[in-house]
Amino acid sequence: MIAFNNLNHDFRVYREARTLQANGYDVHVFGVRRGDEELFEWGDVRAEIIPIPRTNSLKLSYPLFWIAAYRRLKGESSDVYHAHDLDALIPARLLARRSDALLIYDSHEYFTEMASVTGRFFVQNIWRVLEHVTMKRVNGIITVGGAIAGELGRKYPRRTIA
Repeated sequence: MIAFNNLNHDFRVYREARTLQANGYDVHVFGVRRGDEELFEWGDVRAEIIPIPRTNSLKLSYPLFWIAAYRRLKGESSDVYHAHDLDALIPARLLARRSDALLIYDSHEYFTEMASVTGRFFVQNIWRVLEHVTMKRVNGIITVGGAIAGELGRKYPRRTIA
């Protein structure tokens, strides 16, 4: 699992990882850290921070994360890469393609229509292009609800959505 999230505060990622682990899967979660706090205990699930330099600019943080995540995980062997949100799908797609693994897109929100990108023509269209390119390799989609599942299903009808 790859997330551009602080793993200490993302309980959805935690619950999914613990559920998969309880069902016999070997789960390794990668996320980022904001600040100096230590990573909470994840029980039997391996959780790891991908270090990126501190910056207040997401324009810089995202590419730094993508590069660091790819570099860190390219030596790992995995049957499935599970990206939590579109901002983690970029390195997950590259890694899945490199190893011919399955790719799961876990959409916590309808990323290209978030309030932080709507009305910002250039930013929103960059995310739309990234979504379009990365979704070509996605094997399955998980969403938080029916509305997002409906929209992603309409845009990407050949993808399995749960």
